[in-house]
Amino acid sequence: ALGDLEQKISRNIPATRILAATLNTASEKVDKLKASSKGLSGNLQKNISLFGRIKQSLRDFFGFTSKASNEMESLGESTSKAASIAATAGGVLLLTCQATTDDASEQLTHKGAGFLLAAGKTIWYETRLKIVGDVQSEHSFGLVADGEDLTAVADVLPADGISFSTQDATLAAALTVSKGGTNTGAVAGVHTLVSGTYVTLGFLIDGVTSVTPYVNGVAGTAATATIPDTEHLAPYFLVRNGDGTTQQVMHVDYVKVVQLR
Repeated sequence: ALGDLEQKISRNIPATRILAATLNTASEKVDKLKASSKGLSGNLQKNISLFGRIKQSLRDFFGFTSKASNEMESLGESTSKAASIAATAGGVLLLTCQATTDDASEQLTHKGAGFLLAAGKTIWYETRLKIVGDVQSEHSFGLVADGEDLTAVADVLPADGISFSTQDATLAAALTVSKGGTNTGAVAGVHTLVSGTYVTLGFLIDGVTSVTPYVNGVAGTAATATIPDTEHLAPYFLVRNGDGTTQQVMHVDYVKVVQLR
C-alpha cells in the first residue's frame, strides 16, 4: 500500500515532508517525498522516537504570502521590500532589507499558536540558511514570543525567546536564551556566518532545563539560564543593515520545529 511505502521512506529520510499538492501516481508521490527530505540533521533527528506524539511545524518555502494567522508575517520599515520566494530550485525564502539605509530591516515571524516550553517536553529546532552581504549587518533567528517586533531593537535579541544572532561589525553568531528581557543564558561564538555559504543551525531544548546549539548537526555547549518557559514561541528570521552602504539579504531554505506532546 502507498501508506506503507511512505512509512518506509519516512524511516530512511530524516523529517520527510509530505507535500500537499495532488499527485497522480504512487511513483510520483515517492519522487516528491524523496525530493523534499528537508528537516532535522541526524544527531537531532535520532532523538525523536515518538513520531505519533509530536507537535511539529515545517516551512519549506515553495510559496509565501504574509498573513496575520497560521502563516508567516512580514515586519519591516516599509512594504517596498517584502519577503518573497527566490528563483531557486527547492523553495528558498528571500528576506531583503528595504534599502541601503542604515538600520533598514526585514523580519518574518510565524503567527498563530506557538510552542510552549514544559518539563519533559523536548523541542528540536533547525533551519538552513545563508546570508549575502558583509559584516556591517545584524541577523537574528530562532524562536520568539508572539508579537515581538525586533526591527528596532538595538541588539536584535528577543525579550522572550531563543535565538542565533550576529551583532553589527561581526558575523560571529551567538546562541542567546532570553526570558523577561534578561539573557544571561548565552553561548558565544557558536558559528561564524560566511556570505554566500549555507549553514544548518539548530538547537535542542531539554524541557525547561537547557538549550544545546547544533551547527551542521554537531552539538555545542548548552545554555542553562533564563529559559523562556512562560511564553508561546514561534519561528522568526530578521536581517538588518549595519551601515548605509550595503543592502543585506538572508536566504532561508527551510525551518522545522518539533515538540513532544
